[in-house]
Amino acid sequence: MTDAAVLDAPGIATNGLVHLERHDGVVEVWSGDRRIASSARVIELHEVDVPTRLYFPRADVDLAQLRAIEGTTFCPFKGVASDYWALADTDEDAPAAWSYPEPISAFAPIAGHIAFYDTLEIRLVGERA
Repeated sequence: MTDAAVLDAPGIATNGLVHLERHDGVVEVWSGDRRIASSARVIELHEVDVPTRLYFPRADVDLAQLRAIEGTTFCPFKGVASDYWALADTDEDAPAAWSYPEPISAFAPIAGHIAFYDTLEIRLVGERA
């Protein structure tokens, strides 16, 4: 369900292990009966040995449904993920989403985008016309 690749990480040696593509359709993220995100502008991140992750533009995420929590991880391809969120309606700090505010330049298209953990339901709603 994708169209042309956004990039194949020029400038860093991924050997095809990591690449981005635009998703061809509308995708939603749900927690129970609450929709957290809906977008036709999702970027797919394909990485060997890791499930494909969908990155949603921040503007297409209902940030009122999330609350910021502490967290930082590092990926040699993408850089530092330093924005983490839990669901707003729980006191538990279990991460529900993350982003790379300043990814390594080869992955600049995911800046300003948020990805979600598998604990939330991701629905493929339809394809673009």
